[in-house]
Amino acid sequence: MCFKNISGLLAMLLMTALLSGCSDHSGHDHGEHSHGAHKEHDSHHKHGRPELSVTDFTEHTELFVEFPALVVSKSSAFAAHLTWVKNYKPLVAGRVTVVLKGGKYKEEVFPVSKPSQPGIFRADVIPKKAGQRELVVKVVSQGITVEHNIGKITVYPAGQKKFPPQKQTGDDGITFLKEQQWKVNFGTSEISKRVIRETVAGFGVLKPKANNNVHITSPTAGRILTYGKLLPQVGQMVKAGQVLAQLAPKFSGSKDIASLELESQRSQSKLNLAKNEYTRVAGLLKQGAVSQKRVHVAQSQLETARAEHSTAKRRLSSYGRVASDSSSSVNVPAPIAGTLVQIHFVPGSYVTEGQALFQIVNLENIWLKIQIAEMDAGQLVSPMGAWFQLPDGSVYNVDLAKGGKLINFGTVVDSKSRTLPVIFEMLNPDRKLRINTYIRAHVYTGKSANTVVIPTSAIVDDNGQDVVFILKDGEHFERRIVNLGIREGAWAQVLEGVKTGERIVSKGAYLVYLASSATSVPSHGHAH
Repeated sequence: MCFKNISGLLAMLLMTALLSGCSDHSGHDHGEHSHGAHKEHDSHHKHGRPELSVTDFTEHTELFVEFPALVVSKSSAFAAHLTWVKNYKPLVAGRVTVVLKGGKYKEEVFPVSKPSQPGIFRADVIPKKAGQRELVVKVVSQGITVEHNIGKITVYPAGQKKFPPQKQTGDDGITFLKEQQWKVNFGTSEISKRVIRETVAGFGVLKPKANNNVHITSPTAGRILTYGKLLPQVGQMVKAGQVLAQLAPKFSGSKDIASLELESQRSQSKLNLAKNEYTRVAGLLKQGAVSQKRVHVAQSQLETARAEHSTAKRRLSSYGRVASDSSSSVNVPAPIAGTLVQIHFVPGSYVTEGQALFQIVNLENIWLKIQIAEMDAGQLVSPMGAWFQLPDGSVYNVDLAKGGKLINFGTVVDSKSRTLPVIFEMLNPDRKLRINTYIRAHVYTGKSANTVVIPTSAIVDDNGQDVVFILKDGEHFERRIVNLGIREGAWAQVLEGVKTGERIVSKGAYLVYLASSATSVPSHGHAH
């Protein structure tokens, strides 16, 4: 990961906090003298036993041990710093045994039953025999037993005064103490080779698959009947054929419930008037005031009013039955399975025929549409897939050999954007990828190489230079400028600057960078 534009104040505050972390342990003594500034090391080289340090890794643990040169009958205070490789946190419990063996002498064993503080085990090693011995540090913790085989080491005779010069790995390196490493997100990894594929970069967007994005419209005009728990919610998964809503269709003439109620009331009024008129005319006929024909006309009008009112009531009653009886309503089913992403109506509202009701998107298979710049398009002879990284650091790969598909490789450059489209279909089983997300994507060109690679998290942008930090010993690092090549996901090809077998800071590289910018060397804090 590259870091840019960090203010000097922020860097100073962060490093002050980190460098002060070790001062908490300034009170624990390991022996004769303080292992603080490098000047003290120089003094030991001239006037006493040289300080030695060893860093060793097993599958489970990292050992960084410091101790004075071994002399028969003289105490050497071992400060064994032990770290879990899986999370780079200190061992907080366990047993450590320092063993001297080999040659014609019996094993000399120096056990430590517990750490003096998290991660640091102190052993007082007093050799009995001089010569070349094998140094082994055995560790038992959390049900795991490992051995750090340090190799041959010289045990000097009693009274030894002069010692051969020792190479001090920390004298010309960047100091970042174990106590600092244990408090932050830190880690190292061994540099190796792996197959990495060439890519070209472009801007992409995540889109639903063409037939997996459905807009559902109303099949007829009517009133929405579905509401409450029966109405599916946005974000809910629905099945193909599942009824999403029911609606009561409008009658011919586009009449709604209000119109039918008004029609029923008008027919009732007309019927009442017709009854009154017939009663009045029939009375006048008995008095001989009107003719029989006039009575027949009034009777005919009354029968017509009764028929109209009966029809209006039946229509109003029929609409009410539709509203309460789902068997008389129109169902709106889901044509595909997927996620309900939009609802375009309010329950109980009236909708017209063809009005948008729902949108369903199936997110299990989606499209990645990438626009490749015209100048880079020539490298894409046969696109073999793509990868991209989300802002949260998640890396996704579209692999044609693992379910990915090439949908379209454009042959026409867009006249405005001067880009060429490449579309892939990819799996999205966990549905974490969001539709319409814009991303920086990388398309595999089809070329690959078995080469030296490092994690991209190890790379720091130092004023335009790509730099990494190589482990020299447990607490010292070397800054290296690297020339990078192909990048694929979380990996980057290194053309020059590092080699296989070296260990690189893969987590917390920027903190080591800050340590390299510190104006003074931090005091180690624990003595030997």
